Amino acid sequence: VMEQEGIGVGDTIVVKTSSGKFALAHVGTPKDGDEGRGYIRLDRGIRGAIKTTIGSMVEIEPAEVEVVKSVKFAPLSDVSGVEAEQLSEYIKESFVARGKLVNRGVIEYISLPGKGSATAFKVLESDPESGIVDKGTDVDVEYAFDTWGTARETTFDDVGGLGEELQHIRELIEYPIKFPDVYQEIGINPARGVLLFGPPGTGKTLMTKAISNELDANFHYINGPSIISAGYGETEGKLRSIFDAANHSLPSIILIDEIDAIAPNRDDTGSFTDLRVTTQLLELMDGLQSVQGVMVVATTNRIDAIEPALRRPGRFDRELYVGPPNEDARKDILGIHTRGMLLEENFSEAVPDLAQRMNGYTGADIRELAREAGVNALRRQFPSEGPANREEMSLVDLVVTVGDFEHALRTVQPSVLRGPLSRDSKMTMENIGGLKEAKVRLHELIKAPQENAETFAKMGIETPPGILIVGPPGTGKTALAQAAGNDLGATFLQVESSDIFSEWVGRSEKAIKETFLIARRAAPSVILIDNIDAMARRIGEGGGESVSTRVINQLLTEMDGLREHDVKVIGTTDRIEDIDESLLSPSRFGEVIHLPKLSVGDREEVIKIHLQGVETRVTKEEIKSISKKSEGWSGGRLASLCEEAKLSAIREEDYKSVVVVEGKHLENALKKLSD
Repeated sequence: VMEQEGIGVGDTIVVKTSSGKFALAHVGTPKDGDEGRGYIRLDRGIRGAIKTTIGSMVEIEPAEVEVVKSVKFAPLSDVSGVEAEQLSEYIKESFVARGKLVNRGVIEYISLPGKGSATAFKVLESDPESGIVDKGTDVDVEYAFDTWGTARETTFDDVGGLGEELQHIRELIEYPIKFPDVYQEIGINPARGVLLFGPPGTGKTLMTKAISNELDANFHYINGPSIISAGYGETEGKLRSIFDAANHSLPSIILIDEIDAIAPNRDDTGSFTDLRVTTQLLELMDGLQSVQGVMVVATTNRIDAIEPALRRPGRFDRELYVGPPNEDARKDILGIHTRGMLLEENFSEAVPDLAQRMNGYTGADIRELAREAGVNALRRQFPSEGPANREEMSLVDLVVTVGDFEHALRTVQPSVLRGPLSRDSKMTMENIGGLKEAKVRLHELIKAPQENAETFAKMGIETPPGILIVGPPGTGKTALAQAAGNDLGATFLQVESSDIFSEWVGRSEKAIKETFLIARRAAPSVILIDNIDAMARRIGEGGGESVSTRVINQLLTEMDGLREHDVKVIGTTDRIEDIDESLLSPSRFGEVIHLPKLSVGDREEVIKIHLQGVETRVTKEEIKSISKKSEGWSGGRLASLCEEAKLSAIREEDYKSVVVVEGKHLENALKKLSD
């Protein structure tokens, strides 16, 4: 193409889209393998300005470049430390020195003095629309730090980890808006509404904004909770006004964020206002059948709370689940949120490990994680009291490191886990003494299927969703379950009977349902139900039969739905005979691991583990002697023995900072706990 048009490296071309949008660009050196393939590589700024996407068709031709008479920029981040006049001159010098082209609507990244990374500016106005800046060009900067009007437009490049979902939503929205006549030709009506549902922060709103921008469609935003008004009929009036504006500015996309706030299930609400608003929305959706070029997208994280009449064909025809990102998607999202950062060398090598450890994080959580890493880099750069003024803030050497992200991972918790069920356990298999057979079996049931999924699938092996660990108190049941979750790198949720049982009808079942919902959203995950016999007692035994029956039935329902999800449930008990038999079927708690009494060697191992990190003068013979004398002791009781020995040593040294634990302290502790 370049040869046919007489275009060479360094020449200026005009890039045109089928919709008539255009931009000027300089021709760079082709990449290896591109020759003869009909490719053109455009930076994201130009792609955003002419509303084209990767894979779309464009036309190119040689261009005559005009000198721009005037151009107006708007900063997309705070540049209040630089005077407008100085900023204008610096931008002009930067463009003139590089012979850089300017295109209206493009986002330009310009390096400013004293800033470590480039600052984004949007070209608001240009006369003519495209050209080159010279010394005579009038450059103006508008401090319109109103990001609604000047913010970087959302494009598909800003949507990470949602490739499949993005393709689905493009098929549902882009084709009806761009090619409505095609549907008429084949005699069908396109979808009028798409309902996106899933946990908060997964990218539902972002996807809709991106496709609206890429299609150059008019975007009408309705925030569910905010549009509700106290005055009679005001909410309905606002809805009618927005739909009317969309009908008169084609093509249009209407986004209703948190639709459950304005259209709740009419059977569950006693509010007359809710009924009126829901009815009005139903009428407006029905009115779209006669309009071409308007699409309604709604988002919710409570799909069951929405009025069912909205979910029938002709209104919200299609429903699309947008879930938490998997490991590959988290890498993609992390790349998007760090592309503007000055990262340390070889940071990319740490990305796979960081992404793996972000299990349960949504896209919004990863954005917050990246922000916290950047803030931590600032903390390292400046003294604790902070810089006295802007001049002291040299950002030239400010680099965000892997260590900053390590700090952020400790600070920022996934939003789905910000609740009482999440337990931050550091327990590993190495911290548990003895129980070798139980450890191996847990590995075979939980981690091995993850690491060897293909092999297990070929052999037709399906491990049970539930594992029951049985043993007397203090034998390490809870610790084993926690270690199994950490060994897998999974989200760990711990449930006690006190978290479940409620005096209010339906609350107990709801608590179980929400626990399993969180686990599915944060998969892979492990749910530990400690002392499961307390909440799943045989029906007819003990008190409160009605509550127990409802709890067991809800547990059965949730367990039966785990086959296709990466969720394991571990129950612990010291009274397996009290558990309802229906839970012990092979398709539920299909594996039972009995913990034996600790052998002498096991007890030695437990004592050594609990003395780690402490200065000791204890011989192997002394540890063996204590192990023999503690026949029948559980791991928990041996842990108490070691704690008592440490306290004895501290008392003996009158609470000094340097303390040594000796064999006599262990003997004293053994004697005290045996009495």
